Amino acid sequence: MVFRQGTLLGLVQLVLFAAADTSAFFGGADHQDYLDWVNEVGSSKYTGSSFLPMDTDNTQGLAVHWSLEEEYIHLAIAVRATGWVGFGLSENGGMEGADMMIFETANPDKLMDAHVKDERVPVPDKCHNWHLEEAHFAEDSGFIIVEFHRLLDTGDTQDHRIVNDGLLELPASLIVAAWGDSPTHAYHGEQRARGTIRFYNNEIDGEEAFANIMKQESIGFFEMKGENHPIPNVDTEYFDYCYSWEDLLAQGVPAEKFSVVGFEPILDAIEHLHHFTLFGSYEPMNGEPCSAFADHLDLIYGWAKGEDPAALPLDVGLYIGPGTYQSFRLEIHYDNPQLKEGVLDSSGVRFYYSEKMRPVELGLLRLGDPIISLEGQPVGDGLTQHIFDCPSTCTETMLKQEVTVLREYLHMHYAGATMQNELIRDGEVIHTGTVDYFRFDQQGNQLVKQMPYTVQKGDSYRTICNYDDKGRNATFGFSSQEEMCIVFIMYYPKQILFDFLPWVCAVDVGFASCETTHESKQIEALPRRFGRELEECPEDKPLTVTTSGSPSLAGLTTVVASVAVVVTLLL
Repeated sequence: MVFRQGTLLGLVQLVLFAAADTSAFFGGADHQDYLDWVNEVGSSKYTGSSFLPMDTDNTQGLAVHWSLEEEYIHLAIAVRATGWVGFGLSENGGMEGADMMIFETANPDKLMDAHVKDERVPVPDKCHNWHLEEAHFAEDSGFIIVEFHRLLDTGDTQDHRIVNDGLLELPASLIVAAWGDSPTHAYHGEQRARGTIRFYNNEIDGEEAFANIMKQESIGFFEMKGENHPIPNVDTEYFDYCYSWEDLLAQGVPAEKFSVVGFEPILDAIEHLHHFTLFGSYEPMNGEPCSAFADHLDLIYGWAKGEDPAALPLDVGLYIGPGTYQSFRLEIHYDNPQLKEGVLDSSGVRFYYSEKMRPVELGLLRLGDPIISLEGQPVGDGLTQHIFDCPSTCTETMLKQEVTVLREYLHMHYAGATMQNELIRDGEVIHTGTVDYFRFDQQGNQLVKQMPYTVQKGDSYRTICNYDDKGRNATFGFSSQEEMCIVFIMYYPKQILFDFLPWVCAVDVGFASCETTHESKQIEALPRRFGRELEECPEDKPLTVTTSGSPSLAGLTTVVASVAVVVTLLL
């Protein structure tokens, strides 16, 4: 794996990659054809590699190799299959809203450039931007290896941009894949994988580097996790774990306020972990049952498959203790599609802390309807749009200085379809955080892929949640089966008014300067950008071919595309 440490905005850059031992891919067995390709082609042509295991079998999955060249990305994928393979850049960790490339052995000299909408069926793009270089496949060994390239930013609304994901401020690229043995693509069943890759990287071990940083910056850790929770033999379960201030004190944390400096996921029964989220409250909640923690709504941490350990900026800390966060609710989404029995799980999150108070406090801003003032009100039939306007008087009153937004999470529930959060300055939208295909059962909270940005006095926010009720008759409320519209923003330095009032902008918040207005209306279509067809295709620049003319790899049939490879293969 690969670690990157830098100082942009004072951040410790923590990035996990798999500059991995490829001999361990595919369970480390029965993959000689793949290893031959790695030795003869992949090791010299590609700078990064990773393995995304199948959801139900971590010895099977998709090997991904990549290299960046100016405005292009070169990719190679390998999978144990005889018919077809699909590779996608995902917005939410699932198939919906994914930008796909599909290779079929029935059509071995071309690729399908496609995108996926609500129906989860690949739709061919109007503009073709994925370009085949070479394909290798063999029915005997059961391997397909496909090499291809694309512009990092095609300018096509049916493609996702590949942005610099090597910085801590940005989430990693979300990858989905599926494969099968039919000659053309079909339903994949359990033959699928998903995970994260950072295409921009250096080459230092990430886990070891994170451990070294925590040794330097922390004096210990505390954990919030399950304790041998029995995962039921049902397809999906949401389970809450709750922790009072007394629970934390029992782990030896300081009785006075202290700084959290790093977060690390604890992953036990990872095959059955879909995602989890941790929410906090200022109330100690000592002796209270877990059912009393339902209104813990400040998002502290979120994890989905591939999420990295993270270190906060060197001068920034999340304050825990009296006067700030003292109790927490951990919600874990478990998957058990094979209905296995007897599976126990102790997953959660580990917080590293320092008794030395870091000078800059991490703040958590909530926008939209964070206190669920719309509780009991219907979302509305069909397609509806709910707009929450946080006035400029809120930043005028609350901000003592310019603040920097590190991370922005958009949150709805099952009826949520698409969501935007706009920052407005002098009447103009200067920044928009967007998720076109929101899926609560994928991540729970959608982390927007963006660089840090600043908020100034006089700025305002507009939060727009678009719902597709689909006959649910959904109402707003606190449970996962009800609806929400909330933006969680991690920023620094934390802003507090009158030494006790944290920055929040909400409906019926009880503070006139930060009173959010709400309106709703029916809409005819969801305001999505991804998947729309452009009138004219942007200029595409496929690379010019120069091949080595080498024979096919032993045991594999090789097809060289009519557009040749830009990098000569040194075989």
